[in-house]
Amino acid sequence: MVVSIRLPQYNESSTRRTRRSTLWRLWTRYKKGWIIGVVLFVELVRFLLVFSRDDDARGQWADKYVEGEESENLGWGEENLGREVRGVKRLVIVTCHAIWVGGIDGKNETEWMIEDFQTGEVDIYVRHIKAGVEAASEDAESLLVFSGGETKSAAGPLSEAESYYRLAHALHLFTPALLPRTTTEIHARDSYQNLVFSIARFHELTNTYPSSITLISHAFKEPRFLRNHLRAISYPEDKFQFIGIDPEEGVGDAVLKGEARTRQVWDGDLYGCKSEGELRRKRQGRNPGRRWDGGYGVSCPELGELLAYCPSDGVSEFGGELPWSESV
Repeated sequence: MVVSIRLPQYNESSTRRTRRSTLWRLWTRYKKGWIIGVVLFVELVRFLLVFSRDDDARGQWADKYVEGEESENLGWGEENLGREVRGVKRLVIVTCHAIWVGGIDGKNETEWMIEDFQTGEVDIYVRHIKAGVEAASEDAESLLVFSGGETKSAAGPLSEAESYYRLAHALHLFTPALLPRTTTEIHARDSYQNLVFSIARFHELTNTYPSSITLISHAFKEPRFLRNHLRAISYPEDKFQFIGIDPEEGVGDAVLKGEARTRQVWDGDLYGCKSEGELRRKRQGRNPGRRWDGGYGVSCPELGELLAYCPSDGVSEFGGELPWSESV
């Protein structure tokens, strides 16, 4: 028996059409996936190229750092700073206590971020500003520093010092002669740091240290500065002037008792750095943005040991030499 099998006749043009039709159906069905795949592939290649270049740059930077290349090649050092403020010898400090968020004249509490215990105080802050401006205006050899950090999370990166500076501008207190001699210190979170960090800020601007200091704050805080803070840094009292301004109606018993207790805490923790201490916790609470302390130990090497000093007993005084030490 003979079996006859008839094979389909090969037609080249028909085969091509079938292939094109199949490819078109595949493209139509999966074109979105194809496009995404191509885009991802291109982006991956580009990322690898960029990462490779960045890695080379990081390696070169690290090599320079490890080899101890001069600081100017790394963007550090005095050659990257502006001009020094010259001809100033006296430091005038305005200690800041709250954040002015804007308004007319700073006399309305709605213009401020304040704590409950600061109710009724905002007019005093304006008077502190004016007293600092007046003191610095009377002495052409003085530098005015508003000192206070970024203490409120709701204010973001706006510091107490910057807000005081802005309010002084809004009140048109600055003269053309005073403005170049006015600056901010934006890292202090308590009265000790107001004093020490402002001295460091003075040095950053002038490359010298002040021959005398005038500090403006609440009058009831004067014993704290004289008994605790000057003692902690061995600063001569005869070169320090305190201008105290309290509410015209006086200070209540609760405030005075609170200050007396605060001084007792400082008596036992002269530098405010005891581990788990109350003063240290306050500093942490006033630093919602996790700011470091300004790098003053680098910009002011003469203060480096003092700034790092933290006695285990809390009361042993710093014994190293300081720019105002008699032996220096």
